Amino acid sequence: MSSFHGPGPFDGDAISHHLGPDLHVPHALRAAVVAAFAEVRSGGAASRIPPALLEMLGLPAERAPAAYVDVDDAVWAWACAEFLALALGHPAESPVPARLAAAARAMPDPEALIPEATAALEVIARPGRSELASLAEEAGSREVLQRIAGLRDRLSSVS
Repeated sequence: MSSFHGPGPFDGDAISHHLGPDLHVPHALRAAVVAAFAEVRSGGAASRIPPALLEMLGLPAERAPAAYVDVDDAVWAWACAEFLALALGHPAESPVPARLAAAARAMPDPEALIPEATAALEVIARPGRSELASLAEEAGSREVLQRIAGLRDRLSSVS
């Protein structure tokens, strides 16, 4: 299990298993960003509970537990939203590794990803949907959720 030390997405090793050797290439980074937002918006691993398992647990599909995004996927999507902010010309809230920052600044067509990014940030900031938000709430730490909200606002302001 990885650790998240907060208050930013690059604090700790929560994103380490998402970092591949090609992410310094702008097109590869963009593809990873798209996939991260889609994973969070779909509900993460919880959304892939096999119907047979739900049946064994006596839960009909319509009563399945709400999708819940684990901390690693939430932090990775947050980091990807930071990459998107860099691509749009905003300064990063957290120190971003230099090679990733360079790739982010060269990411093609970042404006097209804003709706997906803001929707993903909405999910990861909601305690009932995100382990990251739940942990921040349990710890009484508003800083993480405030930083996510600020990033969402910065991205939403781009027109």
